[in-house]
Amino acid sequence: MNSLYKRMAFYNSGVKTNIYDPVMTLSNNRVEWNLPADSMYLSSLRIHNIGAFATGGAAAWNKKGGIFSYIRNITLYDGGVILDQLRFVGEYMSFKNYNRANRNNVGMEIVKKGHQQGFILNNEDNGTLDQAYTAAPIRTTDATTSRYCIDLREVLPMLRNSQFLPGQLYRNLRVVVEFDVDSLKTLHDNTQIATLASLTDSLLVVDELVNAQVVQQAMTSYAGVSFSAIEYDGFSINPPSPALAAGGTDTATTSTTLHGFHGKFVNRLLMYVAPTTALAAVGVAGGTGVLTSYGKFRAARLNGESIQVRLNGSNMFAPPLASSAQKLALLHDTWGICDHAPMSHELGVFSLRQKASGLASDNYVADMVNANSYLGMFIRDRVETLQLDITQTQFIPVGSANPQVIDNAIGNNQDILLGGQTQQVNIFGEVRKSILVQGDNYRVIYN
Repeated sequence: MNSLYKRMAFYNSGVKTNIYDPVMTLSNNRVEWNLPADSMYLSSLRIHNIGAFATGGAAAWNKKGGIFSYIRNITLYDGGVILDQLRFVGEYMSFKNYNRANRNNVGMEIVKKGHQQGFILNNEDNGTLDQAYTAAPIRTTDATTSRYCIDLREVLPMLRNSQFLPGQLYRNLRVVVEFDVDSLKTLHDNTQIATLASLTDSLLVVDELVNAQVVQQAMTSYAGVSFSAIEYDGFSINPPSPALAAGGTDTATTSTTLHGFHGKFVNRLLMYVAPTTALAAVGVAGGTGVLTSYGKFRAARLNGESIQVRLNGSNMFAPPLASSAQKLALLHDTWGICDHAPMSHELGVFSLRQKASGLASDNYVADMVNANSYLGMFIRDRVETLQLDITQTQFIPVGSANPQVIDNAIGNNQDILLGGQTQQVNIFGEVRKSILVQGDNYRVIYN
């Protein structure tokens, strides 16, 4: 049956490239591909022509997430067994778009993935930081809209850590992409969110070994794969109750135990706090549907922020982490170089939007201020208990002249550091995992 969905193949002396049509496409829901058994595949799986069109008018993907802002989960199955999976793709891959050198983000990355994380310093107003290029837009028909490419090795560590994906062992391979249509993160301007529809001609591109001797050698030597799966946990911080009045403040500590990593060996941890409401950039050119600082993909610094992590009963920070500079340094020490716009890890200190003035330009304030306050840290241990304390001071200013206020229309659009809205804490961890081959079978284990 699967052969019905093979579109074409290209050959060289040892490798055949197969192009598969999906076996299922449900608009704004999911797309799925099946791979035939008994073939020795390379792990370089790619999805081409993925995207959407918006019948109501042109649109653009979230500037931080690009095409990943349209995806909730990506899973590699063997029948009903999950070999590897990334949940909350947009939340994690928007960080990975940021977790690159600026020189690598400028150019083909924008074309392939539709984000706008590459920056340049232009010559307006004595130098203004701005996006290097504008990504190709989402257009109004499937024939004219932009299409994007995803290398699944960037998303699924199992593929990155293994050269081969033997269909002789994994006999019912499936790739499933689940879409995510969210007015607060999918599009940069959510005006057209209700008219979004998935493309139906997405393709899975898979390389296959065809030299029988090489296939036999690869199958004989294949003993499975060890990798660091990306797993997720999270919780919400509720606003003060009763709601704060104008001029009111509330200092509170939220403590929680993260059960998602219990019993697992965790290497690196990534955490950030994102808003869940009050995201439209009111008063900025582009309309009230434009997201402030990437919407739900915004990693915001909180007012009066203090963080403590306790691993197996021991504090990781002494004293609790309160310095934004130290937090940024920890991120770079843990996750490496990032495409970090100046001051994008700080509270919103620019309130001028009417007049461009260096870093206080409209685009900078709307898209980058208080957008990249991630916490990265090494765990390097098996988790028995992992607890997190976050302290912050929420407030409602009397007017809109406060320097911390990112959005001037404070009465209609409270920022995340203010009182009155729920905040989502997202945590991703690298978890040690293996697939062990046992004769003609295998086991997927945490180790």
